Amino acid sequence: MSVSLVCTVCNKPYEGRADRYICTHCGGSVEPVLEVSPARTDLIAAIRRGSARAEGIWGYRAFFPGFEEIEPVTMGEGGTPLYRAHALEKEYGVSALFLKNETLNPSGTYKDRFASPMLSLCRAEGVSSVALGSAGNAGSSVAAYAAKAGIPCYVVLPEGGVFARAQQAMSYGARFIRAKGEVNDCIDLIEKGVSRYHWKNACTTMLHNPLASEGYKSIVYELFEQMGETVPAAVLCPIGGGILISKVYRAYRELVALGLADRMPRLFGVQAAGCQPVVWAMEHGARETPVWEEPHTIAGSINDPVTFEGVTALHVIRATNGAAVAVTDEEILAAMRLSASREAVLAEPASAAAIAAAKKLRESGELKEGESCVCIVTGSALRDLPLFAGAGPESSAVRPDHIEDLDEAFARFSF
Repeated sequence: MSVSLVCTVCNKPYEGRADRYICTHCGGSVEPVLEVSPARTDLIAAIRRGSARAEGIWGYRAFFPGFEEIEPVTMGEGGTPLYRAHALEKEYGVSALFLKNETLNPSGTYKDRFASPMLSLCRAEGVSSVALGSAGNAGSSVAAYAAKAGIPCYVVLPEGGVFARAQQAMSYGARFIRAKGEVNDCIDLIEKGVSRYHWKNACTTMLHNPLASEGYKSIVYELFEQMGETVPAAVLCPIGGGILISKVYRAYRELVALGLADRMPRLFGVQAAGCQPVVWAMEHGARETPVWEEPHTIAGSINDPVTFEGVTALHVIRATNGAAVAVTDEEILAAMRLSASREAVLAEPASAAAIAAAKKLRESGELKEGESCVCIVTGSALRDLPLFAGAGPESSAVRPDHIEDLDEAFARFSF
């Protein structure tokens, strides 16, 4: 089936290259056209059935142009829970704070919502191998679904990346390659290797794969159902390449066009203070994001000096009267530890950045009394457990026949 593509910002038909999808008119990202009116009945039915079934994200297939006849490569991705974070509400003074827990996807990240449609397309097309540059989550996710599809996968990870993420990808059988530079340099290497090694570029962006990127929208369809067909005042999205916030916007626009939602939420993009090109662009009224020099943060998943969907991310933040906010590594660590110890949600640093931002936005008055907000917890901290260290000094092992040893160990935790 032929799928029409348009710019996410100026809405003009796409006429550019088929390996790097950038609008030739305004530099925005590119996405497939979804004809809402002709398919209105089917689209509304998909929303109201929900995805809490075996189909997962594929229960929303009607919203994914080009996938009508594709056999899914699926592991039950989607259908992740939405938690009311009562303890964080009290701690931060937020009236209604929700966590959309994407850590419970098969590979532990929201990237599975991309990887499933991506590898479904690749299998249907008879692709011989796939490759991607990744800070970790994307690589693990695509590697998992490539294993399920029976397609060889190559993952290029920057030297500074968390090695536990590479280990997860390798566990799925991925061929791991370490590269100097940042994640954008890894992605450049993948592009150069397409003609040389004949692999399919599986980078998890609209820049490279606009059709598969539609899978990210399913987060919003689930949110809408889980919140009783209401829209929160604010949605907080971590921003690395900018794909998530762009697709959150698109999905809510679709719900409005269908007459299901009566308004848009305010969208807030969250970055680490050590890598904040979107925040800088918002503060300076820029249309494009700069390349961030010498990025450095514990939040490796959003440590992206190049915001691939930057023009679109800035557009959607402004279109919803939102904002971009930066949080420090110290604030990220505090949010990680608090969400784990009080809400039992292990949020990786990039995800904890969004949680930390909720506190910051409430303190600044951007998030007002009585307003609800959703933080999208994009990935699991199971690969970042050393960051939770600091609970106290270790003691000698307790001897079974010496109760005084147990007394001493117990006393360490008295408070």
